[in-house]
Amino acid sequence: MNAVSIDISQFLHDNGFGVINDDLFAMEWREGKDAQTLIIDTSGRDSDQPVTYENPYFQILVRGAKNDDVNASYTVLKAIHDFIIEQDQNTIVINGDDYLGITPIGTLTPLGRDDNDRFVWSMNYFTFRNGT
Repeated sequence: MNAVSIDISQFLHDNGFGVINDDLFAMEWREGKDAQTLIIDTSGRDSDQPVTYENPYFQILVRGAKNDDVNASYTVLKAIHDFIIEQDQNTIVINGDDYLGITPIGTLTPLGRDDNDRFVWSMNYFTFRNGT
């Protein structure tokens, strides 16, 4: 079983939302690359059926290019978000693991500009995945 960030990166790649290790990454921003999408594993919650499934959480960050307006990175994350919420009640198989829906937590959140004047947006999700 992979880290959730690896699986969700693969899922986004497979559905046309970036190219892994080009503009789509798990856990770390790529140095020297402006516009990119990053998936991070975050704290989940204990499953009430830990033998059957896990309840992992993850965050998606989208960073725009240097000096882009705020809407450039927002538009990318909004498209990803809209796609993910369409999948919410579906079982998704990623790298051989069953994800039993992906549910948003909160709303798309602006994080401001980083030290290189690139605007960043964030969104958090939780999912259930088969733990066996």
